[in-house]
Order: sequence, then C-alpha cells, then structure tokens
Amino acid sequence: MEFRNLIYFVMLAEELHFGKAAKRLNMSQPPLSQQIQKFEEELGAKLFERTHKEVKLTFVGRTLLPEAKKILKQTENAISIVKKASRGEYGEIRVSYGETASFRLLSEVMKRFHDKYPFVEIILSEMSTDQQVASLKEGTIDIGLIHPPKRLSGLEHQYVLTDPLIVILPESHQLAIYKEIPLSALKNEIFVIPRRESGPLAEYIMEVCQNEGFVPKITRHDVMRLTVSTLVAGGAGIALLPESSTQVITHGTVCLKLSPGTLGIELHAAFRKDENNAVVTNFLDTISQLMRGE
Repeated sequence: MEFRNLIYFVMLAEELHFGKAAKRLNMSQPPLSQQIQKFEEELGAKLFERTHKEVKLTFVGRTLLPEAKKILKQTENAISIVKKASRGEYGEIRVSYGETASFRLLSEVMKRFHDKYPFVEIILSEMSTDQQVASLKEGTIDIGLIHPPKRLSGLEHQYVLTDPLIVILPESHQLAIYKEIPLSALKNEIFVIPRRESGPLAEYIMEVCQNEGFVPKITRHDVMRLTVSTLVAGGAGIALLPESSTQVITHGTVCLKLSPGTLGIELHAAFRKDENNAVVTNFLDTISQLMRGE
C-alpha cells in the first residue's frame, strides 16, 4: 500500500468532491480519481459511492477514515521527532560528574539546557574520573564533567572552569580571624582529605603542598567530600576543598581564601572524538554560553 494513497483518501473523504480534493492536493482531478480507484482495487473494497451529483463514503470508507487519520498523524509526529532529533532538540543525554564537580554549575547548566531543549531528558550519574573515562569510551555516557588526567586517548575535552581551593577551619582555630592565608601557613596542620576514589582532589592537595615545601599530615583519608567539613567542625583537622563546596559547609566552620588565589581544580567536559550527536553539541554549547555570561 502506498502511503500517498492514504493522503488522497483522507483528502477526498473530507471534501467529498474530486475537484476540491484535487485542488487541495495540487493535482488534476483525473489522476486523483485513478489513484482512488487503484487504492480500492488494492483493498478489495469500495471506499466511495460516486454519482453525477455527489460523492459519499461507504461503510468501509467510514471505518477506514479514523484509522487513516491516525496513521497520518503518527507519521507527522514521527517526522517531527526525527527533525528535532537531528537538531539535538529531542532524545536524551547521559551526563556524569565527579564528587568534586561544581554542583552550582551543574544545576545552572541543567536549568538553561532544559529551558531551551525541553524534549531532551538529562540522565545524571556520579562517577570517579577513571569511571567516567571508561564509560565514555564504552559509550554508556555522553559527557563526563571531569578533572582530566594526563591521558585521555580517544576522547576530546573542553575546558569549563577552574574551581579555586579554599581553606576550611573550625571556628575556634587561631587562623579563623583572617579572610585569606597563604598555603604555607598550614604546614603544621592536620589535613582531612577526601578519599582518593572521589577524584584527583587528594592527589592535587598533596602536590600543591609539596610544591610549597611540606608534606601534609593526613587524617581520616577514606571519607567523602560532603563529610569533610563535618569532621573539620568536630576538630579532626583542617581541609582544602573546591570553592563550590561552600554550599555544603557544616555549621561551626569558616572558609578562608588562599593567597595568592591561583590554586584550583580544573573542570573539563569530556566527550568522544568525532561525536556527531547534536544533543551533545547543544549541551557543550550551553556550558560555553554560560561560562561566557551569555
């Protein structure tokens, strides 16, 4: 059965006049009449009663009409979905983030993306950097908001932002009276550091402290980032965390800036090379526009 015959049938059923239906179809009347006749022969049933004065639907024609309209509507919807999908306006995107990701950034990107592309579902998951890299290569996620390791073979990544490090101290700490301090002022402190599986934060803290000439004394290493400030408030030590962590800082602590304020964790959006998914492109563009303040 040719799809166009359904269109011809519905148009004639609505007009019940070959001339008017042919005009709407932008064709002449004889070809329309021939196509309807061929359609009836194909179905083995009469769809219209024709006289010199009028055209009427038969019982079979009346039965077919709602189903034919339904098929045309479904086809129209399918074509619309395909066009939207090709523009990245329909479908889903699987985004992963690490424990040290900026939750404020993530929420702002999601809101802006959803407002612009309401028919795209964002599926979020939390993973370590290594897990994100593996999942990107396996194709189980589309974008990873990561702190990139030195090797990202087979992947591309786009710089997003640098999340500055801040110092978390108990309110009673002698350094809590300052607004900012140099990293060297912490060389005799005990550090509460998130577990290594969370991401590169633990390694980065070790690196920047060693660059400053000391090895930090560490306690309670196997904790999540959200737990760190609670331990600091309880007197377990001090901590260095990304500035975005101030949204989850526990009562009883203070946050100080580091001077000079050049230390921070870089956040990148990683994706597969030669990615031709328009949804991914739109999500990356949304991040870029947000970072540019557009």
